[in-house]
Amino acid sequence: MLWNKINRRQVKAQVLRKIKTPLTLEDWPIPIPKKDEILLKVRTCGICRTDLHIIDGALPEPELPLILGHQIVGVVTGLGTEVTNFKIGDRVEVPWLGGSNVLRSSKRASTSMLQRRLKIGYNRAARIMEILEDEGIVGPENGQNPREILKDLDMAS
Repeated sequence: MLWNKINRRQVKAQVLRKIKTPLTLEDWPIPIPKKDEILLKVRTCGICRTDLHIIDGALPEPELPLILGHQIVGVVTGLGTEVTNFKIGDRVEVPWLGGSNVLRSSKRASTSMLQRRLKIGYNRAARIMEILEDEGIVGPENGQNPREILKDLDMAS
């Protein structure tokens, strides 16, 4: 199968299951990329201070279980059916910032929505929202209400 060029069905991951406890080494199923996604075999992955704050409980209510880490370098091992700009074997870097594709499906945005949809920590989601505001893509915080999306994201660079 094209999506699984790795000769096994599972991958090892360090998983946070409970705050203030050690990570556990677990077997996790290798995901099947959606039509517009790629699958990477991670070669290196950074853990930042935010991840450590999640482990020690300084950042409350993370979505558990959680595989920590971001800033990934890996090799493409699978392709969704509509992916044309990558090929199997490409070496890629995944930066820590993301979120525009999630916003395309909504008229309003919130940190919690990014956190849920991207399956990322809330500090990362909050920082993404700050950057999107700085770039004029989303409006300012609006109390408990979601932020307004100010730009057509298909036109934003």
